[in-house]
Amino acid sequence: RTLAAVAEGGSRPSWSNPALKFGRQEAEHFGLRINGETVEAQSGVKEEVRNPATGDLVATVASAGEADVQAAVEGARKAFDAGTWSEMPARGRCAVLFRA
Repeated sequence: RTLAAVAEGGSRPSWSNPALKFGRQEAEHFGLRINGETVEAQSGVKEEVRNPATGDLVATVASAGEADVQAAVEGARKAFDAGTWSEMPARGRCAVLFRA
């Protein structure tokens, strides 16, 4: 690491590490997780997630609407009623949630 020159337009120095890709990577997109699959919002609406300190675009996310929420609730009810979820030991449910 090296101490970078005074930040552009600012008065505080910042640390620079060329191995890090902050500010240089493309924004990742995240869809909705419904019925064990990653899907886009039925409306196609996407929202931007920005770093509040810099205003840089961090990611885009699918924005769930009423139809997406209904599909998720129906899928959860089916999984619960089928025993896939409700009969799974707590440790197994925990593992599923951490993977998501």
